[in-house]
Amino acid sequence: MLFRELLTLSSSYIYLTKLIKSKEKTMGKLVNGPSTTGNPSGSGRGNNPPKGK
Repeated sequence: MLFRELLTLSSSYIYLTKLIKSKEKTMGKLVNGPSTTGNPSGSGRGNNPPKGK
């Protein structure tokens, strides 16, 4: 009984870590992308170079 509980706990833990890692990847794209251009919106990337000219 205890072994089965440990098995389910470990499998759920692995699933959670995978879920968190995938979320971090998407969050990283949202956070890191705009921060490099200094624009809160992702669409600002294409608009920034023409403004500089």
